[in-house]
Amino acid sequence: SSTSKFSFDRRALQNYILLCCQHPYGGLIDKPGKNRDYYHTCYTLSGLSIAQHFDTEEEEPFVVGSSKNLL
Repeated sequence: SSTSKFSFDRRALQNYILLCCQHPYGGLIDKPGKNRDYYHTCYTLSGLSIAQHFDTEEEEPFVVGSSKNLL
């Protein structure tokens, strides 16, 4: 399970970011209905990166969906 060692679910966080936080005109938002800005784009990309690369015991990053989602 992706929650066994972590205080967050790596798969759920990536799904939320990839499905709910992308603005149609570029940039990222913190939640649906909000405006995009540089702060939340950086903040959201940081969360996606942590969800993919947090487990140092794994050789490969944990990426949800396409390999194009890898940061």
